[in-house]
Amino acid sequence: MKVKITQIYRSDKDKNGNPLKTTDGRTYERVAIKTAEYGDRWISGFGNKRNKEWKVGDVVDVEINEVVKDGQVYLNFETMNKVDILEERIAELEIEVKALKDKCK
Repeated sequence: MKVKITQIYRSDKDKNGNPLKTTDGRTYERVAIKTAEYGDRWISGFGNKRNKEWKVGDVVDVEINEVVKDGQVYLNFETMNKVDILEERIAELEIEVKALKDKCK
């Protein structure tokens, strides 16, 4: 799904100022975005090389999922990996080729 970023927040520290770490001790960056499509709701994810340059105003392609935790509903995003991006682009190209073929008949 393509969404337009209206706000973005990044952090590599928890509320106490300690580095964020996975259960196996690796550090990570938390990224939260607000989008035009979801209004005032924050959508959380992890920082990576595909989203490190995101800024307000960018239109990005992400998968958004609702997660229920402790009785509250949260939104999480995942950036598409290279294979997902290629599969999506191939599907778009197949539609365009079919339309061109139909037009030439």
